[in-house]
Amino acid sequence: MAPETTYAMNITSVNPSPPNCILSVARDRFDTSLELFVDGLPEDHDVLLEFRKVGSMKQHWISLAGTGGYRNESLITMPNLHFWKHTWPDYERLTMSVRLITPDGDPLSNWSPAFVVADDVTSCGAAILASSASGLPRPPAARMASANFSTRVKRNSFFVPAVHLAHNIPDLQVTTADQEFACDFLAHYQSTGGVTRWGHATSEVMEERPGVLTQYYQRGVVDCQQRHDVWRIERRLVWDYIGGGLRGAPDLGVEPDLLSEQPGAVLGPFGHRVSNVAVDGTDIGFLDFFEAHGGVAAFGYPKTDARYDHHPQAVLNIPGAASGFIRQYFQAAVLEYHPGSQQPVKLRLLGDAVRDRLYPAGAYVPYSSFGPTPPLDTGEAYVPESITRP
Repeated sequence: MAPETTYAMNITSVNPSPPNCILSVARDRFDTSLELFVDGLPEDHDVLLEFRKVGSMKQHWISLAGTGGYRNESLITMPNLHFWKHTWPDYERLTMSVRLITPDGDPLSNWSPAFVVADDVTSCGAAILASSASGLPRPPAARMASANFSTRVKRNSFFVPAVHLAHNIPDLQVTTADQEFACDFLAHYQSTGGVTRWGHATSEVMEERPGVLTQYYQRGVVDCQQRHDVWRIERRLVWDYIGGGLRGAPDLGVEPDLLSEQPGAVLGPFGHRVSNVAVDGTDIGFLDFFEAHGGVAAFGYPKTDARYDHHPQAVLNIPGAASGFIRQYFQAAVLEYHPGSQQPVKLRLLGDAVRDRLYPAGAYVPYSSFGPTPPLDTGEAYVPESITRP
């Protein structure tokens, strides 16, 4: 068996995912758009895309500009895929895949997960109906309001960085049966690095677990919960859901035999150091970034020093992640060093990774909190959605 090819760029997921379709005809631009999430996408790279019909050798090349598309860090958005009707005119609905290529046609990435394009809602219907027998995500279900919380919006910011990321980040005054308290998601977001640390919100504030309010972001998850009779906003230790043993994840532990001698701050119980210099002497700026974007309150404690994943003594790693980057693993984040980039210190999309792990096969899709949402007004009453996690 030939060894699997490793690419510098890795398309990790697509939106929408089957059985939902990208439509040629729709009132809402969200329904006509394809979004790709790409690891290792250079900021200055010209994007050329190669599309193929799954199960066929016929392919179509097009530039990102040709789709009316744009980029935002590791996200590629294409609002217009009408070209497929010219290339495959005899089909009302197709299952497709895409990859990134050079102008000479050499592949730069893996083929993406499959996605479905269709003429309209009627043509897409067969794919949606097929989900009832496949276990794939269903169309949105009725919203179930929380029975434990009622809230009022004290302050709010509403962001629409991409068509599927229209979400509120509010400060809330919360009332339960016997208490009144604040869950200030916006204040926490702003004081711990904002979009640089957390990315954009990917959900509304919701009740994911009984008695806990939660909001998902691209790079993390934040909970408002009661500890020792005090309600507080806390970053969730998302790495533990990937490599720390929670919810069936492998427990990769820490790296006591791979410690840096570079200057920095040794933090927390694991004996690891946050430094501006990696184990091998590379200047990386991790300590400055860590301190500027919330420190321990935003990242948790380090579980490794800054090193390459392929270091012979490295234990922690991210399956499928592009190789060749210096990484440092924290309880709630993973930092990466991208030399030559305008912002060389970057964060993995652990919020998205944990969402996909906790809601496998797109099981979050039916919940309205994860879909695009209209803005909340200051003073408005807001009842969080209560959802049932698989």
